[in-house]
Parts: sequence; C-alpha cells; structure tokens
Amino acid sequence: TVDGLLSVLRLATSFQMERVRNIAMHQLRDLAIDPIRKIAIWEEFHLDPDLLLPAFATLCQRSEPLTLPMTMSLGIRNFTKVAASRD
Repeated sequence: TVDGLLSVLRLATSFQMERVRNIAMHQLRDLAIDPIRKIAIWEEFHLDPDLLLPAFATLCQRSEPLTLPMTMSLGIRNFTKVAASRD
C-alpha cells in the first residue's frame, strides 16, 4: 500500500538506507497514485524528479483547470511548470 511504502521510505531516509529507499521509490512510482499526491511525496523525500514525468503529463493533459487546493498542494514551482505546459 502507499502508506506502507511511505513508512518504509521514511525509515530508509532516516537511517540513510539508500538501497531500501530506491526500492520503495520505484514501487511508489509504479502505483496508481493521484498525480498531485505523487508529486508531493517526491518533493517531501527529494526523490528522482525524472520519475515524475508521467504525473506532470497527466496534470498537463487534464481538460479541467486545477483547483485551488490542487495548486496549493503542488507548490508555486510545480504549479508554474504545469501552468506553463498547459498554455
């Protein structure tokens, strides 16, 4: 589950266990997680941003505009990336 992998990721980060951290990151990447949440997780743990391209692509291809709570969750830097790509 996402929550279980986040627990593993937190512990692996705390104890500087890079191999475990990478395994958790790749498993999270492959799960069907809301793109906003996935981006927030990647930001929190400073994970490989290249693995976020599908999440950003999903947001850029949405027909509906992003809501205020979505933009707040993304943060200004990521919101700017999405907005620029959608224009």
